[in-house]
Amino acid sequence: MTVAEGILELAFGGLAFVVFFVVHLAVWYQRGAERAGFVLMVAIWFLALVAVLALATVLAVPVHGLTVICINGCLMAFYMHLYTGMLRSVSLRLLGELLKHDGRLTPDALAAAYSPESMLDSRLAWLVERGWLTEMDGVYHLTTAGRRLLAWRRPLAALMIQGPTG
Repeated sequence: MTVAEGILELAFGGLAFVVFFVVHLAVWYQRGAERAGFVLMVAIWFLALVAVLALATVLAVPVHGLTVICINGCLMAFYMHLYTGMLRSVSLRLLGELLKHDGRLTPDALAAAYSPESMLDSRLAWLVERGWLTEMDGVYHLTTAGRRLLAWRRPLAALMIQGPTG
């Protein structure tokens, strides 16, 4: 592979990410964060990648599809890390509350700005919306989908989780 071919593969991997990102943002703003879920995000990613690889084929650009996919996959992994962190990170939310107040808050003021109850309430509502929990008469119940999710998580969790998380 020549340097020019490597640059083309980087460009096409980056272009697939840019197409994904623009479409994802458009969907995000049109449907809202809660309705632009992970499955839709994966579908957009896949379609963007297929479209860019098809463009390379139509234009007869000499790129290796697997290399473009790997470059794009690295960009997507980085994006997913940032995306999840921005949406669900308690630590980032607490830092944001500090930033709103000139970088200084007491523990009591932080708890008032972002209480453990509000964190729990918003997380439980999200789990119910996803279908992993149901709530009946003030009691939460794990659904079949929730059990399935935990079954998929179990092997990785056994390797990586050494104590309480979240």
